[in-house]
Amino acid sequence: LFRTIFLLLVSNFWGAVQLLLGLLNLVRNALQAIEGKENGWVKVIAEKQRSAAVIRIIDNGTGIPRELQTVIFTPFYSTKKGGKRYRP
Repeated sequence: LFRTIFLLLVSNFWGAVQLLLGLLNLVRNALQAIEGKENGWVKVIAEKQRSAAVIRIIDNGTGIPRELQTVIFTPFYSTKKGGKRYRP
């Protein structure tokens, strides 16, 4: 599975860079979500489903409040101090 993902990514270098940056950002966010939590954990799971590779990043942090779930995928949106905040 990982060799297949690697070969697909190498064939599109900039796509690979963007995917890697996105994964690193998700892992960093997950680590921040469990910061200070006793027994906090982050799991990264990669698996093949039919003809697709699926990568899941899961943590036991506090989660995203329901009212923010509709805007979190807006480019440059952030709830963190110093981040660029989205203003609808």
